[in-house]
Amino acid sequence: METRYTKVSGLWSAGMKISGLESGLKKYIMRLPITLPPYPEILEVGCGTGTASFALLERFPNAHITATDIDPNMLLAAAKIAFKKQIPPERIEFGEADVNNPEEIIHLDKDEPTHIKPDSFHCVIASAVMEHADLEISLPVIARILKPGGYFINIGVSNTIAGKAYAGLFDFSIIPPEEFSRMLRINNYDNISVVPFLWNEFPANLLRVGIIAKKRKIA
Repeated sequence: METRYTKVSGLWSAGMKISGLESGLKKYIMRLPITLPPYPEILEVGCGTGTASFALLERFPNAHITATDIDPNMLLAAAKIAFKKQIPPERIEFGEADVNNPEEIIHLDKDEPTHIKPDSFHCVIASAVMEHADLEISLPVIARILKPGGYFINIGVSNTIAGKAYAGLFDFSIIPPEEFSRMLRINNYDNISVVPFLWNEFPANLLRVGIIAKKRKIA
């Protein structure tokens, strides 16, 4: 499926790098207060060209990443970057999936969709993609495929001048952290905390804000 990002997919990674956004996001991800098991399963929804996935692979060297996006052009760009980085294919796989239905993934090397089982991932991350989702649909599904106690990390667009400009450019609405937190609470998440970007994560600190939540454990 083509998206409004399709035409810029080839330049997206270069733009992220040149602008400094890639560096800022990487620094942010590297310091997030999360603890994962030795061999974690991680899902990125709306991976774009894979910035968050590659940062998580660096932080958690034994992780297995499933990186998904609705735009096949973005996926191909991310796969090319992974090849250039010499990341073994057993550490990261790419597939097409809608953020509202991340349970159904069509991997790049397959024709038939794969159905993700409940309690599959230790961590799910989304970066500037939940603004395009229906939270009433997507948040329960993400909770279902997370393991109890697993992390959901949302790196959203902040309600700043830069964030508003970015939202206007790509025609979406910003979700205030308090509203996103409320939606998390009613969809089986707890331990919710807003994690702001720091000044040394410039320019990501001008237009991004992060929220971490955990799937409630069964009593």
